[in-house]
Amino acid sequence: LVQAIARITPTDGLVLALYGPWGSGKSTVLNFVESYLDREKGSGGPRVVRFNPWWFGDRDDLFRTFFDQLLGQLAIHPMVRSAGSALRELDPLVQALVSLTGKVAPHLSKSARIYLAASRWWLGRQSSNISDLKTKIGRKLQAASSKILVVLDDIDRLSGSEVREVFRLIKSVGDFPNVTYLLAFDREAVCRMLEPVQGGTGEEYLGKIVQVPFELGTPDRAALHQMLFRRLDAILAATPEPLFDKDRWQMLFSEGIGRIPKTPRDVVRFTNVLALTYAPVRDEVNAVDFIT
Repeated sequence: LVQAIARITPTDGLVLALYGPWGSGKSTVLNFVESYLDREKGSGGPRVVRFNPWWFGDRDDLFRTFFDQLLGQLAIHPMVRSAGSALRELDPLVQALVSLTGKVAPHLSKSARIYLAASRWWLGRQSSNISDLKTKIGRKLQAASSKILVVLDDIDRLSGSEVREVFRLIKSVGDFPNVTYLLAFDREAVCRMLEPVQGGTGEEYLGKIVQVPFELGTPDRAALHQMLFRRLDAILAATPEPLFDKDRWQMLFSEGIGRIPKTPRDVVRFTNVLALTYAPVRDEVNAVDFIT
């Protein structure tokens, strides 16, 4: 997945999707992707923008929040920053915006914050509607000739109408040059949510949005057991030996407990509850009885 993202040249935009059921590890995979791509920056790898689509109230709010985050990435990109050097020459405006930028983007450098605020002001003044705003951002991206990857996670946590608005953003508004989208969600869940609000099958609608799908494989049962054992070892490390029946544990695990976890999230949730509830009674009850 990382190699594909690093090597493509999306002159007209491209939408990739990572499919997997809830708890299968999609967010972890996205973190790995971002980490590996970070190493590719020096060799022309894309810059990563994380966009949270669940932080909006309506369609205009969604679109402008997206543009705002994209502008934040452009503001720290040296090629785009140089293309907007004329904005930094607006000294009176820049000075007036210094106090605002500290609240807007405290993690950026002072010059980047000033440029970001100036860009927002300029685009706001020059754009009477979202179409104009899209055109101006598109020109900046085209001039930069640098790839950007926009990552959207947990789309399957939205409502059906919100999912449709996010896809509408990507398809009709966010199709910028040199921008690739990577969406992570449960395909079956999203298809079910889309059908009542879209009409037709959710699968057909999804096929119009996603151009390259990647399916996250089913977790290996042996690997899930290893994950479970590692976490159990840490929880049971201080358990008195007489209070853990190894023979009975092996029988109960093979006949029932080992079949329960289906995803890494199942293991994490089970062991988190166990870690919290077992510690106070560690010296009073048999660990196998407590777990089962």
